[in-house]
Amino acid sequence: MGSGKHRWKISIYRSTGKPETRNPNPPTEFICPISGSLMADPVIVSTGQTFERACVTACKTLGHNPVLKDGSVPDLSIIIPNLALKSSIFNWARASMTDPPKPVELAEALKLVRAAMAENGERENGVSEELLIGRVEGENGGSNLLEHAESELTRRQTRFDSSESLSGSFRKTPLALATRPSCYSSCSSSSELEAPAVGACEDGEEYVGQMRSSHVYEQEQGVVGLRKVTRSSEDLRLSLCTPRLLSALRPLITSKYGNIQV
Repeated sequence: MGSGKHRWKISIYRSTGKPETRNPNPPTEFICPISGSLMADPVIVSTGQTFERACVTACKTLGHNPVLKDGSVPDLSIIIPNLALKSSIFNWARASMTDPPKPVELAEALKLVRAAMAENGERENGVSEELLIGRVEGENGGSNLLEHAESELTRRQTRFDSSESLSGSFRKTPLALATRPSCYSSCSSSSELEAPAVGACEDGEEYVGQMRSSHVYEQEQGVVGLRKVTRSSEDLRLSLCTPRLLSALRPLITSKYGNIQV
């Protein structure tokens, strides 16, 4: 007969399932159309698209006008930091357990743009890489972006006033402020706000007053109205881009309200 004692068998099983993996592919809007990599320092250009800052600098320096996949040619004359998109990119990298992106080195951006120009048979303007890098490193960076924008705008207006025709590529590109990057979202029904009549705001003073208001609603009206009215007329867009209006836009860059940020 048996001893009457029961033997317990304890087995430890180790899960053979694969660990959960996250999707490593970032959203398309997080990728720079020029470098093809995740953006670390995204900037919005005049026509509403977003690129890596170094790639824009390289294009402007070498005189290259990139043609995007949809056939459009962006206007790179003015750049503004896309802080909302930058935050979204780094949040995505953290959530997907991906290494955060690093800014593209200017030397690398120059190589990318030169390769694109060679493929298209374009000639660069001859500025040496050493001179370019030294000049860019000597600038103060993002704090002077709007000052550079205003000086660039002044030069463009001077050429216009001296009876020089606008280039075909400029007229074919989308309007500045008419396209809103996909990274922005509106918490209120901004589409229901009505823009003031075009004739009443040709000098932009009403927009300036609204954007300088201490009330968020007034600021939103000014920004949304400006976007709407600049869709209808290229000449009006140029006349509204005054130093006064740019100065009024400056504080809204870092607004905590997504529908007000510019």
